[in-house]
Amino acid sequence: MVSAAFYQQNGLVEYENGLKRYNIRAIGDYNLTRWWNVGTNISFVNSNYKYPSILDETGGSSLYSTVVGMDCNTPAYAHPDGTLPSGLAETLGTLENGGDAEDNVYETQVTLNTKIDLLKDVWSIKADANYRRYYNSIDKATIPVAYSDMPGNITYTRSNVSSAQTVSKLNNYTVYNVYTDFNKTFAEKHFVNAVVGFNQEELYLKSTTARKEGLISAGLPTIQLATGEDYVEQSINELALRSAFYRLNYIFDNRYIAEFSGRYDGSSRFPKKDRFGFFPSGSLGWVISRESFTEELMKSLKIDQLKFRGSYGALGNQALGSYYPYVAGMGSGTMGNVIDGAQPLKVTQPGTVAGDLTWERVRTVNGGVDLSLFGNKFDLSFDIYTRYTEGMLTQLKQLPAFYGAGAPSTNAADLKTKGWELTVGYRDVFSAGNAPFAWGLRFMLADSRAWITKYDSNRLLPDDFNGSPNHYEGKEIGEIWGLTTLGYLTEDDFTDVANNKLKVDQTAVGSNDTRYLFYVGDLKFADINGDGAVTYGNNTVDDPGDRKIIGNSSARLPYSILADAAWKGFDLSLFFQGIGKRDWYPNAKTNTFWGVYAEPWTAPVHKNYDRWTEENPSQDAFFPRMKSIIAEEYSVTGTKDELATPQTRYLQDASYLRLKTLNIGYTIPTRITNKWKIGGLRLFFNGENLFTISHIQAAGVDPEILNGLYRGAEYPQQKVYSFGLNLTL
Repeated sequence: MVSAAFYQQNGLVEYENGLKRYNIRAIGDYNLTRWWNVGTNISFVNSNYKYPSILDETGGSSLYSTVVGMDCNTPAYAHPDGTLPSGLAETLGTLENGGDAEDNVYETQVTLNTKIDLLKDVWSIKADANYRRYYNSIDKATIPVAYSDMPGNITYTRSNVSSAQTVSKLNNYTVYNVYTDFNKTFAEKHFVNAVVGFNQEELYLKSTTARKEGLISAGLPTIQLATGEDYVEQSINELALRSAFYRLNYIFDNRYIAEFSGRYDGSSRFPKKDRFGFFPSGSLGWVISRESFTEELMKSLKIDQLKFRGSYGALGNQALGSYYPYVAGMGSGTMGNVIDGAQPLKVTQPGTVAGDLTWERVRTVNGGVDLSLFGNKFDLSFDIYTRYTEGMLTQLKQLPAFYGAGAPSTNAADLKTKGWELTVGYRDVFSAGNAPFAWGLRFMLADSRAWITKYDSNRLLPDDFNGSPNHYEGKEIGEIWGLTTLGYLTEDDFTDVANNKLKVDQTAVGSNDTRYLFYVGDLKFADINGDGAVTYGNNTVDDPGDRKIIGNSSARLPYSILADAAWKGFDLSLFFQGIGKRDWYPNAKTNTFWGVYAEPWTAPVHKNYDRWTEENPSQDAFFPRMKSIIAEEYSVTGTKDELATPQTRYLQDASYLRLKTLNIGYTIPTRITNKWKIGGLRLFFNGENLFTISHIQAAGVDPEILNGLYRGAEYPQQKVYSFGLNLTL
């Protein structure tokens, strides 16, 4: 089989040819003898993407962030003297004149496999070798764009120096598998399957970046035609995994099922003495509906199958941010001082590493039931499980300042997760209009919660700024600590309104800037511990000040609904997904939520109009009196302003329902396609992300993507409409 394809898309920002992608695949299968088979699967993909350099390779979030955060009063066109205003220079000016970028990807994958039958259809030896080579080349030019804040005052966006940059990324990934597979049924009731094998994976990563400033010509932006400072960086990483595995499966009379498996895994991420781990698993199943003593009961209840099962499994996790976490790394560079007319080489102090570092062990105990009714029209599957994560790979507790280095990652914590999963489905066919009408509905719902069961910590709260993971024994993953908001301050809350003297001091919440002292119409917080002031305490679980757990950011009750129907050549399918319970507090500077309360120059959001004013001093207003830059957080002092501090008033319900896909199709009847001498023809419409029900009180915030928001500027969710046909000759 040989296939090829070409794809082109201009993108949201139309730019020359946009994205072009070519791919080709060839698959071969060869029976050399009656007992020996070999196969090949080879593919090649090449893509070329041209875009303005202000856009990043992930889709332009830097541009979107700039647009969201820019001054809404910036003129859309040039000043009378012909210069650009700053906002226009940062957006349209940089798009048009800020430099170009070109991204080329070359990806080759080769798979060779073989199968040798020792006993035909019973016992075989299989092996495969897989090689993937991914090469990415990015060329980018940065051209300063001039603008003026006032006549005669010329400044430049991003940088006042032009530059050319090239980045090359090489990724070589090789996988080898060799295993033997035995399966046979004995005496019609005993089925045995056994697998024993070996696996090895090797990953090689190499990245090189070269940049040179001072382009001779903006029209020929290459490193060779630049005359200024040059910068070169390179990183090389390797990873190797080696495993032996087995699986033994036994089924008696399609009633009793037992399976045992295990892996012996090794990873180069760990020291030699801690490199390998053994992870066994086992499961048992009982199809009680096939027992002779339940036959009459199953028939009376119209049960086609009832199966109970239980399992225990252990797996290892070696995924860390570093490829060499047990090696103390040292940085290098040149000193700032000049000695004997030159800047000497310097090597920085190594970081700290753990003396012992090994696999994170994940053990899961699971019980479940499978049920089918009414001629297999109705099916139900339910699982309940408890997962124990032992030796969780995380950072040690915060070390004293006099230690002089950050805490290393090690097997520092234990985690317990409890959850369940439910799947219910129904499928039927009945006659409608002298034609069969087939339909189906499937609903999936799950839930889980996780707690830290062991961790030697400083018991710091999860939202502090010191870089610690802030786990503590008893913590539920995702918990949000915050203040309780009572409404807005009135004159009754002051002992001296003119001099801002509050009955309950809450100046610890917010910055020290005297412009932002609390006045009538500002937020009022509860003094939970009754000490006469609203504070953060010592920022620990034992002394949280006036904070308490007000919500949880973990996604609870994820669900999905799949519905489909077919009648007289028409077919329809819908897929919904959503989250039933989740809390979210807007990050500091999430402009799409806070609007001008975050930055005075940004565009106001609709909720900014619903605020406390002297003319309308309503306690039900969404925002306090107008006061900007109060959604800030300060990493140095570890404080947050009154809006950036998580609190009950602005905690958001992040549950949602989204129609992910809608498919409608019509298949031309065969009596017509046969006349046209074609095998089949189907016309279809496909829609993605057609509508979303969200409770977040802000525009432009996608409830499906809530992490890492800056200015609320994740790349916006797109609605996609597709029309096409499937033709079979």
